[in-house]
Amino acid sequence: MISITTGLSEDTNVTFSGTRGTDAFEYTMSTADVNINPVAKVSTFTLDDGRTAGYLLFNEYKDAFDDDLKAAFDLFKQQGVSELVLDLRYNNGGSLATAVSLCSGIAPEEAVGQDKPLLYYDFNKTLKQSYPETYALENAAELLNDTTIANLNLSRLIALCGPDTYSAAEATIWGLKPYMDVVTIGETTGGKNTMMFGLAPSDFTYTGTGRPYYSSTIDNWLAFPIVGQYLNANLEAFDTTDGDGFAPDYEVNELENLFFKGLYDLGEPEEPLLRAALEYLNTGAISANKSVAPEMVKITSSVAQKPHLCFKRQKVEL
Repeated sequence: MISITTGLSEDTNVTFSGTRGTDAFEYTMSTADVNINPVAKVSTFTLDDGRTAGYLLFNEYKDAFDDDLKAAFDLFKQQGVSELVLDLRYNNGGSLATAVSLCSGIAPEEAVGQDKPLLYYDFNKTLKQSYPETYALENAAELLNDTTIANLNLSRLIALCGPDTYSAAEATIWGLKPYMDVVTIGETTGGKNTMMFGLAPSDFTYTGTGRPYYSSTIDNWLAFPIVGQYLNANLEAFDTTDGDGFAPDYEVNELENLFFKGLYDLGEPEEPLLRAALEYLNTGAISANKSVAPEMVKITSSVAQKPHLCFKRQKVEL
């Protein structure tokens, strides 16, 4: 049992108290605004034929770290990277401006800086009819026009994905497909091919009076209505009617052999998804296509007398 005994406002102390068996405990922590760099790991591998493959673990599309993303591509360019493994398995999305930068670094050189669309915004009927100059399909697009990031001029991308791959991460994969070969490895993505507007209560007032529609009790609320879906340059949307995103080309579960080998750090060549990606780059195929998670083994705790799941774990570097 854990209870929070102080507030959660910024720059305050938060005390956690509870019991562990018959022993009471109490910990005090200070709240802070933590901004984690989503460019989590950048490395290169030498393939069997001498080519250099880059690996980028990218966990969120945050424009505050676009300089770090560009530094990663500078390094890839310097290292002569001709293949890229983009790890988006834990990426829930974020800024589409960052997606444009990322894709501008990946796409074939002739597609960048030429006003070619990465995505079209297919807004809902009300917006398109009421404000065609802004929301008509031909006027609402993200273009592959970021020339400030080093372009790798790739013809193929290996994307690692899974059920936590959403939104801008899915848009990266889907948006690049018309321009290059995109091979996906992992599990079916989360399935969010829609856009939202962020609306605060203060955005709504009575016409001519300036008086708000809303009560002051919701001053700090935000609403994010779904206003449309995105399409790629071929005006294609991926199907999410079953509640999921798109299935991978090669289905590999990252927890395969968990109880025999434990978890490898992300970015290690023996980690299941990266191992499959490197095998594909070396051979053009993946020999082991395992999609079933390992059976969980139940043990009994001598303290709680309840079944628990036991995992052999290693530290995961993020």
